[in-house]
Order: sequence, then structure tokens, then C-alpha cells
Amino acid sequence: MKLRKIIFFLLLVNAALSAYGNIYIIKTSSLPDNEAFNQNMATLLDINQYVDHWSPEWNYPIDKSSLIIFLEEFHNDIVKNNINNNYELNLLNVVIMTYLYNLDETNYYNEIISTIEKMKNNFPNEYRSYWLLGNFLISAAIPLNGYNEFRNVLDIFENKLEFYPAEFLDDFAYACIMNQMFKTGIEVYELSAERRGVPVSSNNLYSSVQRSFSESLPDNNYTDSQVWEILKSNNEYYLRSRMLGSLFPLVPAWNIRTTGLQNKKCFCMITPDRLLSKQKRQIGISILIEYDLRNLSYDEFAAEKRSAYPVIEQTELTIGSHNYNVFTFEDKSAYQNMGGAKGLYITTNIQYRRNNNIGIELPIEFNFNNSEGNEGVSYYTLTNYFYRVNQGINIGILVDSSNEIYEEAFEFICNYLERVIFE
Repeated sequence: MKLRKIIFFLLLVNAALSAYGNIYIIKTSSLPDNEAFNQNMATLLDINQYVDHWSPEWNYPIDKSSLIIFLEEFHNDIVKNNINNNYELNLLNVVIMTYLYNLDETNYYNEIISTIEKMKNNFPNEYRSYWLLGNFLISAAIPLNGYNEFRNVLDIFENKLEFYPAEFLDDFAYACIMNQMFKTGIEVYELSAERRGVPVSSNNLYSSVQRSFSESLPDNNYTDSQVWEILKSNNEYYLRSRMLGSLFPLVPAWNIRTTGLQNKKCFCMITPDRLLSKQKRQIGISILIEYDLRNLSYDEFAAEKRSAYPVIEQTELTIGSHNYNVFTFEDKSAYQNMGGAKGLYITTNIQYRRNNNIGIELPIEFNFNNSEGNEGVSYYTLTNYFYRVNQGINIGILVDSSNEIYEEAFEFICNYLERVIFE
């Protein structure tokens, strides 16, 4: 299988971000200790700087074909002599094959994948198999699959990042950034730097990502496209606002309308699929979400909204991690063919926290468009992103429905809010 190899060039990072050497994953103390093997290992470490990444042009003072011959001989020697199925030798064997892949011996792709999958089965307690595969897939320009391998590590083994070595944290942070999970990558790089006892500012990629973000000022006005984005992650669609700390799951058939942030207010409207009433009629509802950044306390905001509707009932609900005030209103003069209007106005407040925007991040692949075919160098620039507004935000949610569909609308919005993220 021949895959395009990519070097990512990010804002203010002049050096190519290489594929991973991966030698650091191996516990070398568990490798064979004999003269021939040690000599091969010494040679491997000497040439590591040339083979631990893919180079679009070969400008090194060493013959590329001689490196390929050495690596293939070392690979074949390991396969022949690893009769005890030594896990560290298996790791080393895969690393050598990834080096061959970096030297354009792309026929090793399938063998790399199949070997690691066997290692997963034969050594189910070893997270490094997933780690190594994640690194390789990212270097092979399949960053979403690579990120998913890191997620497998956290889901199958230990979910606390403090459990893993700094090298794993660096690779996971890189996987996050290669899938546009910038805030997550920043936080993981910070944890790694703390673990190493070094200033995180010395990490060029970290600094570049940090510089790509701008403050969101509530007194400023922002356009629709600056506030909102529709994205696709693992075949699911979402509406997201980093500025407002919100993530809404979407269905492609739904109608979505959004506004920018103007005069400290912002809106989005979601029109989901029609609901089936007890009378077996398909009836539509609409959901209008308002973000209010005025200097109102939450109680003042909720009271203002309550007074704007003919409320007949009010209650409090806890959905997910948020508390909501729920006001039921009714107007029998509207929607008379459906028993009159009966809807909901729901309010909540989200406070600012340092790690806002982590929960709304999802893995999103860069869009690879290379007119030269499967192989080549692709260039990507970090564009301007916005931090979450540094203040609490009052949120109002209007559910416009009728008596005929009210119970179904109430159930729908409660289920939907379970999946929405406000932070």
C-alpha cells in the first residue's frame, strides 16, 4: 500500500516536523546482549538522525541505498532469530520497518500494520503497541487513525495522563495538534514539560499553537464565521464555537442558522427533524439558543426571560453537568390547528474556567489536497483561533412547539441537552 507522506509546516515552525524515531519506546535493557546484535544497534543509533523521518529530498552525507540494505538485513535478522517472541524485539522490528517506510520502501506499510495488530493480540497488557501504531499512522498521513490509537491507549489502559512517560505525552500532544485539537495538545505539552522540569516555551510547536490564538473580548463584535464552525469528526457532524465554549451535535438534514457576536449577544437556531405527535402527525419544532454577555447576574437574566413569556409552570432540572431553569409557556391564540402554542424557555449559566474549550475539542483531520498525487509535501498554516470569552455567559434556549407536540418536544430537548456541551 502506497500512502502519501507529509511534512506539516505550521505557523512559525520552519523545521519539518518529522515522523517519529520511536527508539525511546523500546526498553533496550530487555534486548539481546551479544556482539553482533550490539553492533547492529550501535549502527542503528548512528543513522537514526537520517531515517527517523521522511525527507522529500535526500541531502544527507550518506548513501540512501546503503541505509536501506542495512535496515532490511537487520529486520530479516530479527524476524529469523526472535524465536521466543520477545516483545521488545517485536517493537524494534516495527521501528526498523517504519524507518524503511521513511526511506520510500512503502511496501512495508501492510507488514507494519499486521505486525502491530499481532502484537496487540499476543501482548494485550502492552499499551506501547497502540502508541507505536499511532505514531506511524500520523507519520503516514493518516492522523485521525493515529489519534484514535492514542485514544485506545487511554480507553483500554489508564485514562490518567499522569500514568504515562513524558515521551508518550509529547507524542499524544502532537497527535492532538495534527487533528486540530489545539487546546488539548497545549495542555498535554504543559504536563510533559512539567514532568521533564523544562520550560514549555522551549517547545516551538507549543509556542506556535499558542500564538495562533487570540483573546475574545465581549465588548467587540465578531462575524458569524469567527464565532461558529461546522465540523466533522469520525463521521459525525457538529456545530462548535470556541469563543462561546459550545458544541452541538448535528444531523446533516437539520437546518442551522447562526449569527455573529453583536452588542454582547449571539444566536444560533436549530431546526431538527419533525416529531411524530400522538395524533400521528409530523410536526416541526425550532430551537433558538441565545448567548448573553451583558453584565447581568444569572438571576436577573432568568427573571428577564421569564417575564417575556406567558409562563404557566416553572421547574429546575439537572441535565448532564448543568442546572437549568425551565419555564413552560402557553399561548392558545397561536398554532390553533395544533392545540395552541406551548413551548419552553430554558436558562443556564456557564462560568469561565482555565481549561474551557478542552471538552468541545474533537479530532478533525487536515484536508489533504495535493495536486501531485499520493505523495508529496503538504503545507499547513495555523489560522487565527479564538479563546473562550473570559467571563461567565448566560444562555437562554427557546423551544418553539405546540400543545400537540409538547411532550415529544420536551423529551427531545432533554435528550439533546444531554449531548450538548457548554463550558
